[in-house]
Amino acid sequence: MQALRPGFDQPNSNEAAVRAAVADGKPVVYGAVPEQNVVSTLVGAHTYSVLGIASDGRFRVRNPWGVDGHDRGSSADGELRLTWAQFHQSARFVWIAG
Repeated sequence: MQALRPGFDQPNSNEAAVRAAVADGKPVVYGAVPEQNVVSTLVGAHTYSVLGIASDGRFRVRNPWGVDGHDRGSSADGELRLTWAQFHQSARFVWIAG
């Protein structure tokens, strides 16, 4: 298992590593920092699975509790899309299985 700390390591190589892992079908887990996040819909101090990369290049992450900060009745419950800047700035850790 590979551990990345986006806030402290080299952000450009981390982005490439996460994108490559997702493309290879490896499980990737992302932990949001406990403080107020860059993305208001993220739950702080919470872990998300990285589902993939959207067609616009954003990271698709999912809260296993099914909460995405939007209305509970929406069809996107639990899933958020983050730019690399949002992903990197709000991450406490990233784990890549492999």
